[in-house]
Amino acid sequence: MDAIQGVTLLTASNWEVWKVEIKVSLMHYGAWEFIEKEESNPEVEAKLSWRDRCDLKLRKDRAFTLIYQNISNEFKPLISGTTDGAEAWKILQEHFEPNTRARKIQLLDEFFGTRYVPGENLGLFICRVKRSAERLREVGHDLPPLYQGYQMIRSLPDDFRTTVQAIYRWSDKDFVPDKIEAELLLEENRLGVVKKDLEDVSTFAFSDEVKHKIKKQKSKFQPKSLDVNSNSYVKSSKQVVKSSNVNLADEENKVVETINVRFDEGKKGVDSGKTFTGPVRNYLLKDFPEDGDIFSAVGDRADHPEADSERDTRTDGAGSESQTVETPTLRPCVSIPWIRKPVERKDRSRKDIYYFVEGSNARLRSFNEIQKYCKDNNIEYDQNLFNFSGKNSSSGKVADLLNLPL
Repeated sequence: MDAIQGVTLLTASNWEVWKVEIKVSLMHYGAWEFIEKEESNPEVEAKLSWRDRCDLKLRKDRAFTLIYQNISNEFKPLISGTTDGAEAWKILQEHFEPNTRARKIQLLDEFFGTRYVPGENLGLFICRVKRSAERLREVGHDLPPLYQGYQMIRSLPDDFRTTVQAIYRWSDKDFVPDKIEAELLLEENRLGVVKKDLEDVSTFAFSDEVKHKIKKQKSKFQPKSLDVNSNSYVKSSKQVVKSSNVNLADEENKVVETINVRFDEGKKGVDSGKTFTGPVRNYLLKDFPEDGDIFSAVGDRADHPEADSERDTRTDGAGSESQTVETPTLRPCVSIPWIRKPVERKDRSRKDIYYFVEGSNARLRSFNEIQKYCKDNNIEYDQNLFNFSGKNSSSGKVADLLNLPL
């Protein structure tokens, strides 16, 4: 027979829990009455039919087997000498609940050490206090109501401070565990209702505040209505010209040479008077033909070669100015005193090749690092001067190694 599902095996530290669980299981199978009765009545059993006697014996045996199968192997030798369930129960009870002075002192210490755990249900805490007092009563030490009531209220949180002070003022007749329990449970329910109301009010206030902020933000960023007839948003042309420092008079008097405009400085042209101070130029304007053939106008440019020559002259002048930017001169890579140095690794697996310029601490370990160094120092990069192969263990100046002319 296997252990009953839901009943933990009896160990050295769970007697109180196991005792309740096995009691419920024995009651379920109709065998707890044989644990409560000290002795059976043979006269009553003799009057039973053979079927009832078999059923009675089966339930008696079941009481013992349920107890035996639900204890650990450590304690099975205690009840192995009997087959009676009541006797097995008594043996285990005397082992775990000895009626001694040391046992009473231990239970007293556990009783006064029962404290309220923050967040614990108050009813469960009071139940633990009453159970500790009941265990003392079972070993013959009945606690006075004063101690039980004091243990119920001594470690309660500050929320019960007012109720605890009121309970201390009660008379000795009212200061009993049952009345104290009822008063504390009422106070716990009241505090729960108050807390729930405060949470509802705070939730409502928070939602109302959020709605108010959203409404305020919407009204803050709402665009103002513009009056079409108002001139407050229209800037005058003088203000625009002043802010951008543009002279409209000069812009209007400028004439740009295009396919339809040619400059002839040899002929007397339009004198702009105060605006132009240079030589008088002749502006020949050519309109587009009425038939839409604009390409015929391009051919007419041959009639005025002076305009093309003048434009070429101006273009050459601008190009010469742009070409005056000087580019930095690169030093030949051969003229740099490069030093090649092989370095053997600690594990002697291979040799690493380093290049550096004489008098410099920069150690270059790859072609990319050398190329970057040349670019930063205006040196013409020549990859043929460098060799990072570990097979070549020569060291010294690159010019001497490659027999290069200096």
